[in-house]
Amino acid sequence: MRRLILCRVRHTSGEIGEAPDEKEEEVQRFWDFVQDKVRERLKNEDFGKIRVYQDFEFEGGSKGLEVVKSLAKKPYERNAQLIVWLAERGASYMKTEELELCREYSEAASLGRLERMAELVYERDKEIAKNISETLKDGELGILFIGADHSVEKWLPSDIEIEELYDPTLVP
Repeated sequence: MRRLILCRVRHTSGEIGEAPDEKEEEVQRFWDFVQDKVRERLKNEDFGKIRVYQDFEFEGGSKGLEVVKSLAKKPYERNAQLIVWLAERGASYMKTEELELCREYSEAASLGRLERMAELVYERDKEIAKNISETLKDGELGILFIGADHSVEKWLPSDIEIEELYDPTLVP
């Protein structure tokens, strides 16, 4: 059996280059919840059989993890800090997307092309599901950190059991 924990992320103001606002405390509570739930959920798991996926990760492996480690040094990079914690315990950090789709999405976002961004989220979701399907093996557990506007789960094969990690009072 292949299993996947789906965690829809909320970004801190610092992660997206904005000054903290009134929602920052709520976002920090969200990450406290995620961190606690992930640690609780994985306490009896073999970390050597855990694969970590993150939207916009087109490198993966030790090279991708080095970038995440540099981000994790910033206090507001809660997602990166959790990924480093997982990797330090033996989880594998995986390539999740293709560089070209990430570039196209970034370009569309910088130009405010909302319709194109929506098309690219659709394409990225299919690509993310394909990459997870190809790399998550029987008996393994994956964790996918992904933005709330994604619908990767509808593209995943039926033999991957999906568990959503969320608190309805803190949903993105």
